[in-house]
Parts: sequence; structure tokens; C-alpha cells
Amino acid sequence: MKKLPVIVCALSASAVLSLSGCYYGAINVPAVLVGSYLGQKATYGNYSPVGNSWRLKDTDIRKLTNSPDFKIIQLAQLSNKNQMVQILPDTQSFRVFDANDLATYRQEKTAVNPKWNDHSVDYYAFISLDMKDKDLSDVADNVLKNKGLVLARGLKNDSLSETFKAAKVLTDKGAIVLLAPAIMEQMKVKRSPTFADVVVAPDGSYGCTRPDSKSCATYSGQVGFLRPLFEINL
Repeated sequence: MKKLPVIVCALSASAVLSLSGCYYGAINVPAVLVGSYLGQKATYGNYSPVGNSWRLKDTDIRKLTNSPDFKIIQLAQLSNKNQMVQILPDTQSFRVFDANDLATYRQEKTAVNPKWNDHSVDYYAFISLDMKDKDLSDVADNVLKNKGLVLARGLKNDSLSETFKAAKVLTDKGAIVLLAPAIMEQMKVKRSPTFADVVVAPDGSYGCTRPDSKSCATYSGQVGFLRPLFEINL
């Protein structure tokens, strides 16, 4: 008889349970869904950590305006204008990821939800590029499965070469990696990785513009990986 593995997953004691699954999908172990609501005062909720995650330690790229590297200064200036910047490891370069790129992404994702009157839903994986290669690879698998984008706050160790090397782990699998500290700040991201579905209004702003916007979740997601602790062969 074939032995079947039983996978035991980690779940924080403070987690709020709802229907989701273990990160590897071996057994349906509940994961947390964290809702945030955008009212008239744009009040956001807090994320609850589930599974393995790490506090962000990278430097916000917007703060590196005095870097000795002029390329880093340029990146800081773009980020301070709330521009998202795509990391292109194969050419050791960067490019602005503009509104047209976002529109193309949303069209390919077919993210428009009729229930939200032309609102779309972006899927973001918020990370720090100083994660281990295995973790970065798992993030890439996650965003490809969910048709998402990878967003980072800053460079790895404030180094362009280390940043390209880390980002390549993700892009080699087909993931799009962006520097987007303003969005991470707006979504109050504190830990890496954080996975979120984010509602986007027709005008490109985050949140809902419907009259009943208080009942519309601006973002929902989970913080950290849900992974097996060990296997038991039966």
C-alpha cells in the first residue's frame, strides 16, 4: 500500500480562522483573511501574522537621496514621485511601471469584478528582497498562480548588484518585481511576505468609490507562509 504523507502546518495562536488552505495545499488547514475597510476617513485595518514571515528590514528607497551611487539617487527620486519602478535583472536596469503597464496587467488578469461596478482587484506580494532564495522562489510561485505582482520597499542591502541577483530568482520564474514603497506604506505592510488582494477604483485609487464603500474591503490577505512543520508517512 502506498504511504500517504500527512502534512502538519504552522498557524499562529492569534490567527483568525477562515476558509483557505495550507501554503503547499497538502491539507486544507485554515489560513487567516484580514479585511480592511475604506470609509470616509480611509481607515485601514491591521494584518495578522500567519505562518512564517519576517519584519521588513530593508531601507525605504525614498530615503536614499544622498546615496553615493547616482543610479540609486535616481530610483529614490522616482519613488518619491510615487512612481513604481520595475527591476530588470537580465539587463541590469530599471524602468518606470506606469499606468499603461498597470492597465495591461489588469486586463490580462481579467480582474474586473461586476459586483464592484468596474472596480478591479490587484494581487500583490509585498516582500523584502533580503529573503532567502527558496523563499523568493516560493513567492514567485504564489504570484504566478494568482496572477499577481511582487512589490518591494527597497534594495537588498542598499546594493544594486545584490538587488538584481535577488530579483532574478523571481523574474527567472516569470514574476514582475517592482519597487513600490508608497503602496507598501499605504497598505501598512510590516512583514515579508504579505499577500493581498487590493481593490482598485475606476480612477486608479485604492479602495471603493461606491456609495456603500464602508462594506467593501480595500484589501484582504495573509501575512507569511503557511508551510508544513513535518511529514508523517502512514
